[in-house]
Amino acid sequence: MRKRAAAFVLAGALLLAAATPGLADDTSDFLAKFKHYTIEVKPDPNFDISPLAFDFSNLKLTTRYSGYSCQFSLIRLDSDQPDDLAKGRIAFSDDGHVHFTGRWNTGGMATPETFEETNLAVTEKGLLVGKMTVYAEYTDEGGVPQEPIIANVKVTDGKFGDEAPAGTLVYRLNFEWQAQLNVAGCHK
Repeated sequence: MRKRAAAFVLAGALLLAAATPGLADDTSDFLAKFKHYTIEVKPDPNFDISPLAFDFSNLKLTTRYSGYSCQFSLIRLDSDQPDDLAKGRIAFSDDGHVHFTGRWNTGGMATPETFEETNLAVTEKGLLVGKMTVYAEYTDEGGVPQEPIIANVKVTDGKFGDEAPAGTLVYRLNFEWQAQLNVAGCHK
């Protein structure tokens, strides 16, 4: 901390010396009394500030579903009448990750492009893991758009099939709500 404070004092003195005529000679003598430290700042390639950042390195992801495309529906399970949040297609890539396309039924800020706000993969056990932006609240036309939930997807019930990625998975959206992801109609 002292080094950082000294660097700020030094930088301030240099700016003052450069801006004040005749002070440069006095400032150089003054600055010669300080120790100089080289500070090198390197970005950490493993640090991701994104709210969807998820570390898959400790998980064994599967590629057995690679090339599959399926229909999906996402339902919020928190009342007597479950809410149908979204429908569309889910595609399984060569690296174990999944990609959604479709439409949200919730309105507001939910657009087809927001399906790109996912960072999900499938483990060898057929479980979906990662993070996903979910528009879990409905917005009436002209109403104030609701903020999405960044769901940390940890399946609490269900898994994908052994041969094809069809199945029903349940996971928590937040402390109040659960979601059910239904995947069917798969083909390569």
